[in-house]
Amino acid sequence: MGSIIKKLNREPHTCEMCKKFKIGDRYIYLSFAFKEHSSSKLVICKPCAKREHGPKNKTPLEDLFQ
Repeated sequence: MGSIIKKLNREPHTCEMCKKFKIGDRYIYLSFAFKEHSSSKLVICKPCAKREHGPKNKTPLEDLFQ
């Protein structure tokens, strides 16, 4: 199951999901596992993390790692 695992420090990075260079919060996202492919960890930016976490989730993204 795809989910946000951890929040990292603010640093310049290239998001592995949208491929944009960002300066800010980084998150580790664990992707889905399929038959041929195992799950992988991606370092993603805050907008991608918000999109993957979902607006209808009971716990907001900001409250997950406090």
